[in-house]
Amino acid sequence: MNYYPRRTGRDTPSLTSRPKIWGCGGLLIGLLIGVLATLLGLFALAPRPRAASPEVGMPGGELGISLDDVYLTQLLSDAMSSSTLPIHLSNIQAEILPGDQIKISATTSGQFPISAPLAATAQLRLASGQPTIHFVSAQVGGLPLPAAITTALEQPINTKLAQTMTNLLPSGSTVTGLSTTEHHLLMTISSHSG
Repeated sequence: MNYYPRRTGRDTPSLTSRPKIWGCGGLLIGLLIGVLATLLGLFALAPRPRAASPEVGMPGGELGISLDDVYLTQLLSDAMSSSTLPIHLSNIQAEILPGDQIKISATTSGQFPISAPLAATAQLRLASGQPTIHFVSAQVGGLPLPAAITTALEQPINTKLAQTMTNLLPSGSTVTGLSTTEHHLLMTISSHSG
């Protein structure tokens, strides 16, 4: 008579006897890989800001440079991320409005206990041949920001605007006019001959 040992289940653990952490770990690894793949895909397919485009056919031999909301949003984000401000801004969005106005929105954090929305309106001005931004109104969570903070916000923006204009303008040129329409800013450029 052949004797076969009785199977007791001690030789190999069954799937039900494995710790449940193995199942959770596999799920977490799968989720992590999926999230990373999604983020990489979004990053690869994200729209890039368009560079400022020269306009042709300006009267009097002048040159025009047109900026859109996307370009201005990127410029503001760069200016705010490289500065040491009393508040930290994220998710910055700019919308160019008629009347040389810019509507700026962002999420704030820093000295505030929770993040709060920033809503601001800025006026575009021309000072010594350079475009500048001056905050007309700014509120965080519906409360007005003090002038010291709005001035601190204006400084890095105007510095970045000056650097950008130096890179965009042909040498010997200056901005002679600003005009805005919905979502577009047109800067009129004249060259200094002689």
